[in-house]
Amino acid sequence: MSATKNLLLAPLTLGLISSTYAAVIVTPMASDPSDDANSDEITFAGDVSTTDLLNGLTPTTSGWQTSLGSVAGLNDGLPGGDFNADGIGAVNGKAWMTNGSATAEFLLDLSSAPLGYDITDIQTISSWSGAGFMHQVYSVSFRTVGSPTFNSIGSVDFQPFDGTSQEDGGSTKVNFTDSSGIIASGVDAIRFDFVDPSDSFTNGGSIIAEIDAFGTPTQIPEPSSIALFALAGLSLLRRRR
Repeated sequence: MSATKNLLLAPLTLGLISSTYAAVIVTPMASDPSDDANSDEITFAGDVSTTDLLNGLTPTTSGWQTSLGSVAGLNDGLPGGDFNADGIGAVNGKAWMTNGSATAEFLLDLSSAPLGYDITDIQTISSWSGAGFMHQVYSVSFRTVGSPTFNSIGSVDFQPFDGTSQEDGGSTKVNFTDSSGIIASGVDAIRFDFVDPSDSFTNGGSIIAEIDAFGTPTQIPEPSSIALFALAGLSLLRRRR
């Protein structure tokens, strides 16, 4: 891969997830918009994970093309290729949303994590040679074990390229993290809702090379921690009296 400069945008604080954790941070990156090298679409290929929590899962989806690319490309651990080198075959290993909107909902494997997962990082990678297909506009939410509803993590509107020509393309990557180290705890499902970038052509909005989520099984609190919570509760009760 040729050396490609990366454009790192300043992290953005999205807000509180709950009173338990601090603030979620979204960090967008892009291959250099002025770089027309054959490697610009695979700038973040080395960041694609085959061991994250989503790898190998079959999501519930809507709004994705079946003739070009595949829904499996969302989380198959394959970054896909580069149009300059591979032509339309570069879409293999990627998922191409249809015009308008698309969704992907992942139910996490709880066989070894009955209490759900502590999510520490979520990343999405998009890439194409032009037409705005490498841009990312979406929201992401999570559900906890035993809950019927999803809660928002945040949203992103990252459109750094001009997108009007095949020469002005490349790859974008967005990471969601939290200043506390944990975005959300006890998670059993993660949902993504994509919409068209403002400059994409009429035959589709974004081409997603990979979605990854990282975390560890949620643990039962230590007895000492439970005791501290109980004492705090008793103290609060006494004050109210």
